[in-house]
Amino acid sequence: MRMRRATRAAVALAALAAGCATAPARPSQPASDEAASGWQALADGRRSDAEALFDRRLRAVPGDAVALFGRASIDFEAGRSAAAMDGYAATLSALEHDPGAAAQIAPVAAVRLYTLFDEMGPNARAQFVARTAPVELARNPALPWLARVELLRLASHAAREVGDANALAQIARTAGCVTTAADVGVIGPLASTDLDAPAPPSARAPRNWRQVSASGCRLDLPSTPDGRGGARLIRMSFDVPAGRYDVVVDYAGEGRLSIDGGAPTPHGSATRPAAVVPGPRATVGALDGGPGHGHVHARR
Repeated sequence: MRMRRATRAAVALAALAAGCATAPARPSQPASDEAASGWQALADGRRSDAEALFDRRLRAVPGDAVALFGRASIDFEAGRSAAAMDGYAATLSALEHDPGAAAQIAPVAAVRLYTLFDEMGPNARAQFVARTAPVELARNPALPWLARVELLRLASHAAREVGDANALAQIARTAGCVTTAADVGVIGPLASTDLDAPAPPSARAPRNWRQVSASGCRLDLPSTPDGRGGARLIRMSFDVPAGRYDVVVDYAGEGRLSIDGGAPTPHGSATRPAAVVPGPRATVGALDGGPGHGHVHARR
């Protein structure tokens, strides 16, 4: 990946088995009459009626994902953080049986879990992680990649917060995150223009590459030797079983992603960096199983 100038950057590349929203919108897929009526009441500003309808539906069908999502959204807006977190986690679990709703509501539920996590005290956070196992939720192929990446970010954040290196390593293994990467060198001094320039001469001399440190699903890139930055080439290696995968780069700056010598995929832009896009700052590329190499050209 080619990176623009920045004082520090973290790159996570996860291979997720193929399988963004801001404020929640009323789901458009078929739902139970009570769940649909609850969302209509919520859209009309009748929160009490909506809450009663969602609760009635959940008494009859505790695993109704649309009603769970609606109830959690009411808790979120009312400032009931603990209840909202449990509700969004329950929503994500229930979506395994409701894939039609997953694409719409799973990313919102996952993002809100991450948002609410730091509002809880240390004991409550630890209990939530133990109770819901975000990294296991992320393994659910019924969830869209946006939600799965956000759950991995939450699991990594929780492990890093308590300094659990073993948990970080386990998350990386479970998620298929890249843990082997090398800084090949500077492509050129121009942060944006040189992203599409040819690889630097150092690409032919692996002995001169600098290894990039990995922590869980995050790769931390050191500054260039002269401190001037520019466009840089990062080579990442990964090996996954046979199958079809999405390769996701979560990086806030502008870059390019090339897999196994394929055509580069743009990531962010000079005028609209990936960091301003709602949800994970990510680019997705396709990968078949087996050994693979990702070249990431990024502004640094």
